[in-house]
Amino acid sequence: MSSAPKKKPAPKRKKKSPPIDMVVVPTDFRVPVPADYRGDVFVWDLDKTYLRTKFESFGDLVRTIRQTAKDKVAYPGATPLLRALRRGANGVRPIYFVSASPPQIREKILEKFALDGVEIDGIYFKDNLRNVRPGRFKRLREQMGYKTLALMDLRGKLPQGAVETTFGDDAETDVAIYSIFSEIMEGRIANWPLYEFMLKQGVFRDEALRIAWRARKLGRREGGVRRIFITVHRDHLDPRYFRRFGQRVTGTRTYFQTAMALHAEDRIGIEDVAVVAEELLGRGGMSKFELTRQLDDLRRRAVLKAEDIARFSAKLTELGVL
Repeated sequence: MSSAPKKKPAPKRKKKSPPIDMVVVPTDFRVPVPADYRGDVFVWDLDKTYLRTKFESFGDLVRTIRQTAKDKVAYPGATPLLRALRRGANGVRPIYFVSASPPQIREKILEKFALDGVEIDGIYFKDNLRNVRPGRFKRLREQMGYKTLALMDLRGKLPQGAVETTFGDDAETDVAIYSIFSEIMEGRIANWPLYEFMLKQGVFRDEALRIAWRARKLGRREGGVRRIFITVHRDHLDPRYFRRFGQRVTGTRTYFQTAMALHAEDRIGIEDVAVVAEELLGRGGMSKFELTRQLDDLRRRAVLKAEDIARFSAKLTELGVL
């Protein structure tokens, strides 16, 4: 008798590719404006933009997680600026944060905002602890893919006519991330060119594919990105360096300069600028002379017009900060 045919061995299952970093949206995420809203939306980076945070190693990540809300320190001027941005002529203006911190510190960050009297509408976290394993260490430091996806996810939740202003710092790739995001929203780059560009920036293939797919799904957005503010912490870096990224990008040394630029666009009042200046004079340890020099720096870099500087200076002198 012939033996029964041998069964072919079952094909080995391919190992699933590691899951991509997911953006985490808190359950209290909200959009506090109607669907026909056409005003400002402010999007901030958290670490090294709002909070003084060190992220150079895994140890820094652990220390950040262990910090209490009271241990976390905001940059001078950032808190009063956020309060001013929140108040709009016709009600509140939405504020969101995109952070590379892990979601495990969510409650501490929300507590920090409560202590500072800052109202926000949502914050994205990067699930970085799952990257602390073989094969994923490189994802700890790569931010462009994650933050671009977070910005696109947020954009999909906002009204079509909303106009975004973004705030970052010179420590990572914030200016490149915000700039490419603005180009995507204006329809200047999409599909295969967008995918290839992301790969050249060091974005992982799975995230680059998602970015290209989401860009196609979102399409061109009416509001777009109005302005990008980058706070320059490094003394040796000239804020004029960021001109290469386009006219919408403005580098500033302090939040006093940022507040002045926002006031020139009638988005906060001169009294709000004075409150930001007062915090720099107090907790920031600056002098009135240094603030005056910063105003002159805005004039020399053509961020503000000379006649505007003269007008604003007179009012700030009356308010006692210059």
